[in-house]
Amino acid sequence: MKGSSGRAVFRMFLVLLIGAVCIFFGASDAYIWFSGKKIDLNDSKRMQYNAPSGIVGEVFAVQSVMKSEETFREYGVIPVKRKVNYYLVTNLMREDWAKAISSAEYGLFDGGFYTLVRVSDKERIEAFDKASEKTERYISKLVSGSYSSAVPSVSIKIDGKLMAQRTDSDYIKARDTWLENAGVSSDLMTEYIISDETSDKKDAVLALGGAALVLISLIGMIVQAVKNISERKKEKQKHVLY
Repeated sequence: MKGSSGRAVFRMFLVLLIGAVCIFFGASDAYIWFSGKKIDLNDSKRMQYNAPSGIVGEVFAVQSVMKSEETFREYGVIPVKRKVNYYLVTNLMREDWAKAISSAEYGLFDGGFYTLVRVSDKERIEAFDKASEKTERYISKLVSGSYSSAVPSVSIKIDGKLMAQRTDSDYIKARDTWLENAGVSSDLMTEYIISDETSDKKDAVLALGGAALVLISLIGMIVQAVKNISERKKEKQKHVLY
């Protein structure tokens, strides 16, 4: 009996350990997705982009910045390599941009800033690429002096999270070179950028599953402890009778 109860406790301990590991790898995203707290891209300030958070919004202007290959961790554990594209977007709404251009009220741009969006989903990359083509044609017309050109009818919904930028030299060099060539001041860029990956929600599911495993193992340990106490009492009663 002691051997079987010991094995049961050991199994419960393993389940507890696995659950704790799952929580560790998915806790950050779990907090983001389940807290419900999200920044609104179109109603936010640049200084808010300094810590992990959920983010929603809509972008009308998109510019392709760079392409890369990065390692993602499915469910916080399994390494998977994916092709990744980075795009420059602004927090300004299409209506504000169009009004500023048509009326020459450039003060409307004062609250504007830029950030990057990291995208790896193939369908989303196609959508961002098409938007980028429209945006770049529009910018070319503005540069040539054609301010009467219609603002492109681009609308891409954002529902992702803020993430810290990569710190490797390749990324920094490619990013800064593009921004310099495009004439975008670093003072208008956010510290954290947007991850468009809806697959990151798998990490939240991982944490939730881990919490369930921890709860199950704790209940199992309690039940086993009560069972052991009950068996010891029965053993003592037998010794008294004999």
